[in-house]
Amino acid sequence: MIRAQKKILIFNVNWLGDVLFSTATIRNIRRNFPYSHIACIVPSRCYPILKDNPYLDDIIIFDQDDRHRGILRKLGFIRQLRNRKFDAVFLLHRSMTRTLICWLAGIPQRIGYYTRKR
Repeated sequence: MIRAQKKILIFNVNWLGDVLFSTATIRNIRRNFPYSHIACIVPSRCYPILKDNPYLDDIIIFDQDDRHRGILRKLGFIRQLRNRKFDAVFLLHRSMTRTLICWLAGIPQRIGYYTRKR
């Protein structure tokens, strides 16, 4: 279980409507961890939906088809996440790449979809 006052990351989904629907999840994470620092990763096109969300402390942009395209840029993004020392991540996307990014970033608790390889 995640203890209070931790650094929590939410790796959100890719599309506008899905991000809009994720706001209830973000609210519930904040309710369960009111004193934690909560950051959310979204593509730049979804930033306007969450920029004024009162339940988030930080928004991180991840554009895998633009700014973070290619292995070197993804490694740079992973390094940035690692430096932030998140304690847990909620993966709202089934992507194996995103799961791997969080693992390589050293985030010890990864909460998401159950599949055999993740």
